Amino acid sequence: MKKLEKSMAFGSFILLAALLMIPLASADDPEIETLDAEEVNYTSATLRGWVNTGDIEEVNLSFHYEEDELSEDLEEVYVGTMEDAGTFNKTINGLDNDTTYEFRAVAKWNEGLNSTEGNVFEFTTEAYPSVETKDAEDITHNSAVLKGNLTETGVEDDVNTYFNWTEDGEGEWQETEGKEVTEEGSFDEELEGLDYDTKYEFRAVIGWGDENVTEGDIQTFETEPEIYVRTLEPEEITTNSALLRGELLGNEGKIGEELTNVSFKYLTTGEDPVETEEESMDSTGKFSSTVTGLDSETEYTFRAILELEEETREGDSIKFSTAPEVELDNLEADPKEVYVDEQFDISVDVENLGENEYEYDVVFYVDGSEEDVKTVTISGGGTETVKINTSISSSGDYEIEVEVVGESIDTEVEVYNTPEVYSLTPVEIGSDYAVLKGEVVEIGLEEDVRVFFRYGDQEEDEEYWAESGKQTIDYKDFLMGYGTFEKEVSLEVDIEYGYKAVLTWDGGDREDTGSTRNLAPDACYYGEWENVTCGGWECDDDEVYQIKEVTDASPDFCRDIQERCLSAEDYCGEPDIDVEQERNIVNVTAGEWQTNNITVENTGTRDLKGLNMGLEAGFPEDWFSIQPSNFDLDQKDSGDFMVNFTPLEGAPVGKYPINYTFGPENLESAGGELWVHPQEGDEVGIEERYQSIEDDTEYLEDRFQKLAKETDVDHVDQKLSNFRSLLTAAEEAIGRDDYVTAEEKISEAESLRFEIIEEMDRIEEELAIPWLWILSGVLGIILVGLLIYMLLPPKEGYDPDKGYSSPSQKSTRENFGDLKEKVKEKVFGDEEDEGYTYKG
Repeated sequence: MKKLEKSMAFGSFILLAALLMIPLASADDPEIETLDAEEVNYTSATLRGWVNTGDIEEVNLSFHYEEDELSEDLEEVYVGTMEDAGTFNKTINGLDNDTTYEFRAVAKWNEGLNSTEGNVFEFTTEAYPSVETKDAEDITHNSAVLKGNLTETGVEDDVNTYFNWTEDGEGEWQETEGKEVTEEGSFDEELEGLDYDTKYEFRAVIGWGDENVTEGDIQTFETEPEIYVRTLEPEEITTNSALLRGELLGNEGKIGEELTNVSFKYLTTGEDPVETEEESMDSTGKFSSTVTGLDSETEYTFRAILELEEETREGDSIKFSTAPEVELDNLEADPKEVYVDEQFDISVDVENLGENEYEYDVVFYVDGSEEDVKTVTISGGGTETVKINTSISSSGDYEIEVEVVGESIDTEVEVYNTPEVYSLTPVEIGSDYAVLKGEVVEIGLEEDVRVFFRYGDQEEDEEYWAESGKQTIDYKDFLMGYGTFEKEVSLEVDIEYGYKAVLTWDGGDREDTGSTRNLAPDACYYGEWENVTCGGWECDDDEVYQIKEVTDASPDFCRDIQERCLSAEDYCGEPDIDVEQERNIVNVTAGEWQTNNITVENTGTRDLKGLNMGLEAGFPEDWFSIQPSNFDLDQKDSGDFMVNFTPLEGAPVGKYPINYTFGPENLESAGGELWVHPQEGDEVGIEERYQSIEDDTEYLEDRFQKLAKETDVDHVDQKLSNFRSLLTAAEEAIGRDDYVTAEEKISEAESLRFEIIEEMDRIEEELAIPWLWILSGVLGIILVGLLIYMLLPPKEGYDPDKGYSSPSQKSTRENFGDLKEKVKEKVFGDEEDEGYTYKG
């Protein structure tokens, strides 16, 4: 009995395992899926599905669909039958435009007794194009600009926009030329050749699809008289005056044939109107009149007046308010003494003496030229300190003036050239020493300056040159003409030495250097034989060298030069230049132009012939021109190259590096940048790009937080931090209207965002690998179970006395019994297993 229980338990185990490994019989039933709708139009759409018919020979297919949510009372469209797996579709018509529908695929069989449904999907039909008629603008005596707004465009068709118009109450509707558009938004067309002083009707119209037309509401406008005036916004408003402005418009040929006088009428509440003195006009154009004696902090209304022989015509009325009285105090330049091109502050206190808040324009002038304008809003009785930061590009005494609504205050600032030093010809040159010479030509604001020389091998970097001892030159000595200084330095033989004078101030933090000079070449030059000090000699190719600016105290130097000349070494006339740019960064708006002047000074020891400048940059050659192409430049002289930068309209916004090169002997190079700013209106595109990538931040953060819970993602965290920093920098740049920097930061952020997404994709793939292995193992077990099940012989009837149904099963069960006994002995030894039922 115990054996039978054990055998039945083992059989139950095998039977349960086999059942788990057998696919469910329900898998033979049809399966159905709903797919995305296609070819969605204004009133139609193609619904799609997929079916696997399973073991059913014929399946009936259909779709359920309904506006908004599916309910019991819905539309059903029959598709047909299918006998195999595959996709199916059905086009439905008569739908409403701009409407969302839900739908699902349905399969039925067994005469409709059995069915299955796919998931619910949705689609939205396209909206019909619609149009609005807007008010006409820029109306004159013979023209007007008609305005419309396209509010929907549809998907497939271009929309033709145009206008119908007619004289009010008369004539047939006429049609403008029109144009095709593909985007929503406003559109307009100008009507010309209209009759003056006439009322017209018009409406915006769009045509689309197959002769479909949609019309906007009818609007009206009235043309101006043949001659008329328009009131313009006033300017130069102060506490007691204003500049009133108007414009005479109309038929130019009619002006001057009769009396055509213009003026203004103005008044304030409770007072009679005042008319300004009339002005006779003989052509169209603007006119103005300054009115004074107004009350402060008072609202006035004015309009332009046109006086004809038989009629008076008036422009629209415009209101303005005079400013509250203001007091200016504490105008300061800090510091009052500055160097050329050095930044300094100008500040002033502006007090609103009135009762009401007012917006003031604070205008800063330097020597009569407007430097800057700051707009501040000050409450009644309040005071605001207004400040600007500026610099002046040349030395001298300058008047600083601030003006607010006609009130002004002034002060002065003194601008000095920075301390400057020249390198002069050496006093004396020996075989192993030289007496170097320099001159302080400008001492600026300093009481004293320190001077010395840097000198060394010309083949080495000047950074490693030696320095002579320092000397002090004070302001008193400089004024008395004692600006020159000398210093003897020791030299080594057979080294080509260069040197330059150096001046330092501000505790050694700032310095100026003279031009770099060469000890030997500065003392000789090409030319005809003419020398008193050392004599002359002939060189190769009959060229004659001669000594220049060398004293009788330097005979060793003369002999050294003679030996070098006879060995045909070219030692005379070294070219050298100094380059100074007006602007290192050139700012220009695409479609406009900007210049950069580059000054070149010949600091070498020979005249330069055909000096030219080249420009290497990452933008097209038609973006710039250089004038002149080349010029000759004598020693100690200077000249200017002018570069005109003209990026074309639509040029990409950004920062472009520039490298200027100077020839013909590659004497020098200079670097800079071209900043191309967006045209007006293009800033929106940059802001939209910023907003788009900013909107992605939350998505990146969410993905990062999920990954951080599963693995180490510090390297991604660092990139995310850099990404946030770039967005912050872009936002700050947009805030200060620096769209060049904003474009740069947004581009970097877009590139980094792509890297972050790639990196997180890679991490997610790595984390998914163990699950792939587990899934593979489970599938392997199932396949092995199925194989065993298939290999077992079929049942031939079960014998309860024998406990098996076939000879082969008998052998299998006996072998398994032997194996079981061995396992029991291995685990339990020789102990009896009474009361224990072995469960395989």
